Amino acid sequence: MLRGILFDMDGTLIDSEPVHCRAYQMTLAPMGFSIQYEDFASLLGATRPVILAKIHEMFGMFPISDEEFERTVQMRKDEINQNEGYPLVAGVREMLERMQKAGYRLAVASSSPQPYIENVITTLSLGGFFDLLISGENVANPKPAPDIFQKAAEKLGLTPSECLVVEDSHNGILAANRAGMASVAFLNPHSAGQDVSTATGFIKDFTEFTPARAEAIWKNYIW
Repeated sequence: MLRGILFDMDGTLIDSEPVHCRAYQMTLAPMGFSIQYEDFASLLGATRPVILAKIHEMFGMFPISDEEFERTVQMRKDEINQNEGYPLVAGVREMLERMQKAGYRLAVASSSPQPYIENVITTLSLGGFFDLLISGENVANPKPAPDIFQKAAEKLGLTPSECLVVEDSHNGILAANRAGMASVAFLNPHSAGQDVSTATGFIKDFTEFTPARAEAIWKNYIW
């Protein structure tokens, strides 16, 4: 029986990946480095330490400390969000209302830092929909490891077979697969190029993600 739906946040509930890329671009530019969105997209679903390690692979060491670099990136994100607001994906609020009304337990399971998750959900007045907000930085291994989804299910009092994961990234779908959970790939245009082919089902728009569609996708999973 499907009882819980676990949502990624960035690129799934909010269209924030271009914002994140801009923050990294703004931080790297004064150091003489440039990263294109196509390259940044390969890091979707990763935690900050993983992103930082990959950027070091691309550009080597920075003229500033890693701590200062990450502080500057966060500052740029905050500036963009303060000026432009968090871009909620179209149809998300109505979809969450449908799923909550249908009786599913809902959770955010994101690789982003816990304070950021809580800030986004509060700012967008989405807190009333979720039973749990959990960060990948609070588990031993980030996506594509299954830890965050396993922990979310445990905290909700559910088994993996009672859960459905909604993700937009390759790493997120892999994590769901490894957790033994059915998954829905949201085909966000800003996540183009991500290999989500191993998802149980696919949606292009949240207007089509109804309780009936969720149940149908969940039933297609090969247990």
